[in-house]
Amino acid sequence: MEGTPAFFSQMQSFVGGNTATMRMVSRDQDGAEVFVEEEKSKDNETNHLEESVGYMAVWNTDHHDEPELEFAEIDLDHEWQTVTLSHTFENPVVLMGALSFNGHHPTTLRVRNVQSGSFDVRISEWLYLDNWHTTETVSYLVVESGFWNLADGGSYDAGVAFVDGSPTSVVFNCPASMTDPIVFTQIVTSD
Repeated sequence: MEGTPAFFSQMQSFVGGNTATMRMVSRDQDGAEVFVEEEKSKDNETNHLEESVGYMAVWNTDHHDEPELEFAEIDLDHEWQTVTLSHTFENPVVLMGALSFNGHHPTTLRVRNVQSGSFDVRISEWLYLDNWHTTETVSYLVVESGFWNLADGGSYDAGVAFVDGSPTSVVFNCPASMTDPIVFTQIVTSD
């Protein structure tokens, strides 16, 4: 594959007890450099223990018989930004990739107003900070909810779950023969 792919990563384990998120230092067609960034309000020690990280790189292809999906790279900061999609989805699921590392404050990405043709997104710093953040780069992926097979033999299952501070079971809609999934999640909010 040629060109720089959209890149998504998410911790698949819970080894370190401190709140953390994935950040990306660099990316090209051969790979990406990522790290786990801890939030810093509890203490100044931010060396996070090693976590298992699931990742996905997505390149543009000409497979017209695959399910509708859309991905791109955007620049954003702490202000809400509307992303207008080039496709229309019935039940869109929005996933954001690993945020670049231009600003050194710990952050997360917030998504709201997911519609058939658009969504809003912004960078949100932890509450003990000033909530102003410099411009960063991030990939987004929008897919149709459901279980889908891809032309290359792969597949994915996407959906929306309502989760609070308690563990919540999310049931996959894939065949029982599927094992060892990589799981990506994204906070979608109303604020």
